Amino acid sequence: MSEPVPFTDVYVDDEIVDRVGDVLEGKRWVKGPETDAFEEAFAAACGVDHAVGVNSGTAALLLATKAVG
Repeated sequence: MSEPVPFTDVYVDDEIVDRVGDVLEGKRWVKGPETDAFEEAFAAACGVDHAVGVNSGTAALLLATKAVG
């Protein structure tokens, strides 16, 4: 019998668990400071002024199509 192909290879360490816990304890997992920091860092990495984090690829595609008219 062959080995199954893993669906994902998720790496989770103590730092990730702690940071997720901080977000949940802060009760601002939507548009909280972590989201703001991610958007700023992503925009800087892309060399643009703004970036918007969304919850899904579908939402990202919808915003992209609206942005280009």
